[in-house]
Amino acid sequence: MSLKAMRAFFALSVVVFLILGCSTDPQVEKEVVAPPSRPAVTNPHGGDAGMVGSSHQQEAELEKKEGAPAQSAAAETGESPVRPKEGYRVAKGTDRGGSGTIHFRIPENWSETKPATMMRALQVSIPPASGDEQAGEIAFFASIGGSAQDNLDRWIGQFSQPDGSDSKAKAKIEDLEGEHHKFKLLDLSGTMLASSMPGAVATPERAGWRLLGSIIETPSGPWFLKGVGPEKTMAAAREPFIEMCRSACVVGGGGVGPHGF
Repeated sequence: MSLKAMRAFFALSVVVFLILGCSTDPQVEKEVVAPPSRPAVTNPHGGDAGMVGSSHQQEAELEKKEGAPAQSAAAETGESPVRPKEGYRVAKGTDRGGSGTIHFRIPENWSETKPATMMRALQVSIPPASGDEQAGEIAFFASIGGSAQDNLDRWIGQFSQPDGSDSKAKAKIEDLEGEHHKFKLLDLSGTMLASSMPGAVATPERAGWRLLGSIIETPSGPWFLKGVGPEKTMAAAREPFIEMCRSACVVGGGGVGPHGF
């Protein structure tokens, strides 16, 4: 082979090599690479949502619980909308379910006590009147469900009458206007039936007792105040109880302020 032919063959080989080399580059670039794994979907409120996930009701409950601390914290800031007056001081209690904080006036000699159950936002003790051995007690609730009439009927059903008459016919219910919210007042005397509600201490039947109950309509929903105790003690507590309900103001809990509903 001549020198000229050898040079031509060498040049052709170089060109072929370059062509083949370039044709392999796309094959490298097209190598299949597994896509990055997506992060696991979790419950935004903590915990894995799982394969099934959660229902709308469960999500609503989680949102409610998640929002409750912030609402309660907001309710605790700033000055109380309720002012003390002679013989009365200002007290308050916060609902764990996120229905805000209730501020109100109570007599100087009434005292807040540790709630007997977690459902109670607050509990107030009424000193016994002369001749009574037991003190009265007021429990504060929010977000317990049912209409105002449902709860009034339930409270009335917890009392019977010594003469066998209908407690509902004896119950006195008034619609009253407060300084900040409207409220219903229930007044009923008789025999308080024995109770054995789950999560609460069982109570025996108590004759000669009286119920003072109130349902306060607020922007964040109704608040329920249930006071029970011996007849004389609750008779003496009636006007202070009404004063407490009349002065009550609920802040926080998603509401828009007094008379904002």
